[in-house]
Amino acid sequence: MNHPVEIDITFCRLGLIILDKHGALYRSQVFGHCCAQVAVRGFFVPLDETFPEFVPEPIEGALGTLLANLPYLSESQADEVDAVLARSRETEFLRVDRAMLTESGEAWVYVDVTSGGGCPLAGSGPWKGVLVWPNSD
Repeated sequence: MNHPVEIDITFCRLGLIILDKHGALYRSQVFGHCCAQVAVRGFFVPLDETFPEFVPEPIEGALGTLLANLPYLSESQADEVDAVLARSRETEFLRVDRAMLTESGEAWVYVDVTSGGGCPLAGSGPWKGVLVWPNSD
């Protein structure tokens, strides 16, 4: 009998969970001081390979400042997140999923993933995913 893998995680770096009903269940505390508990099934893809102790991640900082303690996104905030993501090769292939604005916020943003550019995924795409980074709380 197969038991699904369940992972309670505090993300320490920028990453992407590609949504897939056959993947592991990732649970995390998000949305800053709201301390919401969220979970999705999928496969984790790290988007940053630097050492967090030595090199701060500018995307994490920009997203953390922009979305601090937010439990959902507005259209204008989604546009701002898209602008931040477009500035870096490691995230240029991501766009905020406009159908999931009320489920997205600090440290947990649903995204559309396209192939090409700096996308680390091979295959036909596009995919759905969740962009994750350390929660401020």
